[in-house]
Amino acid sequence: MGQYINRFVWAFIVFCLSGLCSFFCLSVYDTSHNNEIPIVLAFNNQYALGAGVTIASIIEHADKDDKLVFYILEKNVSSFYKEKIEQLKKFRPFEIHWITVHHLIPSHLNYPTYYRYLLGELFPQYKKVIYMDVDVYVFSSLKSFYNQNIDGYYIAGVEDMHGAQHTTSCHTRTFNAGVMLVNIDMWRKNHIFEKATDKEYQKYDRFQKDQTVLNCLFNNSVLWLSPMYNFHHSCQVKRPVFCAYGYNRYSMEEIQNAQKNMLIFHYIIEGKPWNIGPNYMKTNDFFKTLERYLNGYWVDNHTILLKQDNQEVYQFPGKLKGKIVYQKNGLEKIIFEDGTIQYLKQQNNQGVIEYKRVSKSVVQ
Repeated sequence: MGQYINRFVWAFIVFCLSGLCSFFCLSVYDTSHNNEIPIVLAFNNQYALGAGVTIASIIEHADKDDKLVFYILEKNVSSFYKEKIEQLKKFRPFEIHWITVHHLIPSHLNYPTYYRYLLGELFPQYKKVIYMDVDVYVFSSLKSFYNQNIDGYYIAGVEDMHGAQHTTSCHTRTFNAGVMLVNIDMWRKNHIFEKATDKEYQKYDRFQKDQTVLNCLFNNSVLWLSPMYNFHHSCQVKRPVFCAYGYNRYSMEEIQNAQKNMLIFHYIIEGKPWNIGPNYMKTNDFFKTLERYLNGYWVDNHTILLKQDNQEVYQFPGKLKGKIVYQKNGLEKIIFEDGTIQYLKQQNNQGVIEYKRVSKSVVQ
């Protein structure tokens, strides 16, 4: 009888220990992040509208079980734009966190493109996060991208189509830093922020700025992915044969397959939708999403109209400075240096539509 009791006791002890082990393992691997996809973007007012469309494209094409969590590394983004982006929650629930970081980075690097240097420091709760520029459009769930195994790699990414022109002595193949799956543990343990902002690596900034710096730091310790995860606008414009020439390692077949099955489209360099207009190389998707989710639409060259509280505010996301882009009844719309705000469309007492110049405070 005693031996059965002893067996029962030992079985109970093993059961308890296995339960504790399971609890411990669950704690270590933090299953609260199951189905969670953390996505980091960095921008200021100038690119806030593009960011809104990027976020809208992600929520529009996400799977039902995707738990989307956005982290915005921002520099003085106006309440107008924040409200526009927050209103996207009425289409699908998601989390969004606005993080002011300009005080954490050296003053000479105080521009959103450099905020990605901080990823390892800001998100210790994750093993990996997706980083995206705000000139991308997402056509499918990001799950397959996020679930890539990047153990032992700094990032998973796609070769830059123009990278062959910008290799340096410290790297032989260039990834495009606008779309990355980032290994947070490796960034933090290897002090990427400190190194990237150090003079030793800042000398490479003159090539492709932070992109070259990160390429030099990682020295090809990259999980190279299909171009479908960051398909470049230039490939669409100049056809796959040009892409095969621009890339170092992708075959023509890989490029053609990526074009058919692209998950992320990147409007790199000159191909910004707000600069080239709708119905042109995937920009039609951008403007359809703009209209459906953000209550905005294209008006004329370099101009996008957003509606807010029954008023129509013209936005100028482009970088042009002092250029007249529209004339109406003797009034001119001019893009200012910071590329934000200029004119309010309104109806006067006689019922005539006027375009009245307004201060930047309308959206800032």
